Amino acid sequence: MNHFDNIGFVNHNETELNQIIEQTCQNLTAQYPHQNGWYGVHSDPSGAELWFGINHENGLENIELHFNGICQQQIGVNALIQYDEQTGAIYGWANGKNFENGECVDGDMPLVFCVPDFFRLPENLVQSSISVQLCAFAEDVKVFENQEEFDKSQENEEMKWATQAFITSGMFVDEGVPYQPYAILNGIIQSFELKTNFFTKQAFYHCTIQTLGMELDAVFAAEHFSDKPLQKGNIVQGTYYLSGKVLPDFQAA
Repeated sequence: MNHFDNIGFVNHNETELNQIIEQTCQNLTAQYPHQNGWYGVHSDPSGAELWFGINHENGLENIELHFNGICQQQIGVNALIQYDEQTGAIYGWANGKNFENGECVDGDMPLVFCVPDFFRLPENLVQSSISVQLCAFAEDVKVFENQEEFDKSQENEEMKWATQAFITSGMFVDEGVPYQPYAILNGIIQSFELKTNFFTKQAFYHCTIQTLGMELDAVFAAEHFSDKPLQKGNIVQGTYYLSGKVLPDFQAA
């Protein structure tokens, strides 16, 4: 299982993945130039998005994934993190609005999320409060029917998880390694929908999850819930890759 499965681009080996890449590259819905080349976008009617990072020689350098969801989150931006010539992330604080000495001072918790069009971000984004559509791509997940089942699962644990929790695991890196867009989170399912990727005809789940300090979109490969159907109010616990798009109403604070 990989992040492509989370938005219906299901593949089982490198050959199948390459076929998906080749076919979607031939069906781009938008192109955006930037300083190091251009981004080619395949936007599926289901909300699934593939962002292709293309250099000036028209060579494919990377692919970023996103899901165009419904949740908006206020983020106080501490820093931009450049990974390479096509990709990067934002390091900031959820619900952050005010800054002192270059640092957000009033956010709820730090987070790092990849931005599929990183090199199109405004230069004055740092030390500003922005609106972001965040989406969490599940890597592994446990589902609990209710609070009772969740509590029972950790009866013998010395440290017990809260129902709503958010840990920015991508900040636990070795010295000199940039922060990564990953988090461990617990949350309560507010809504869910079984979506179908129009291009592949493969199913995946889109949920909205209330976690610590915010509500965000999350996408799951259909097989995550093959044993038990989802219900509103279920508690989910897992590790996630975070993607976010800065909404166009950004204005520097």
